[in-house]
Amino acid sequence: MALPVTPAFVESVGALFPQLFNFNTGVPATDQANLDAFVLEAINDADAWMQIHMGGNYNLLDAPSARLQAKGQACLALEDIYATLKTEKVLGSNYPIWSEEGPSYQQLIDLNWGERALVYLDTWVTVEVGATRAFAMPQFLVTQGIDTSIDQTIESMTQQYSEELDFARGISNPDLGTVRR
Repeated sequence: MALPVTPAFVESVGALFPQLFNFNTGVPATDQANLDAFVLEAINDADAWMQIHMGGNYNLLDAPSARLQAKGQACLALEDIYATLKTEKVLGSNYPIWSEEGPSYQQLIDLNWGERALVYLDTWVTVEVGATRAFAMPQFLVTQGIDTSIDQTIESMTQQYSEELDFARGISNPDLGTVRR
């Protein structure tokens, strides 16, 4: 399969149908044409992303590369498409599906198509995941305590709490004992 992929391919991978996106004019052919146009826009965006990020590795003609790139492009398009579905659900303007509040519907929405796309495209593209995704477990060690009588630069907990409360209350003058300026 050569790039770019077709709307029918993306719709089959993502299990899309017109009513998900409120394309319900009553004429099934019109509804499908509206969905195809909507999906084609997402495909064009995914295609542009791939052209820029993959450079000379874009649209390789050998069968394994073409297949992986087509699937990656479909997943990139679905990332864009499902963002619209998530927005419609949040705004309450989505098509009323009886199982909408079920866990399977939520799992469908939470499926991260962008990460799936990277699985298919990781041979040619390396995308750094932002720091918000990283997680480091804390390391608890037994150490010697801090002796504040030796190190006078460490403020007491009372002083630290007082400064935090002053900041939270918008007080710019620090405490001077029991007297304020």
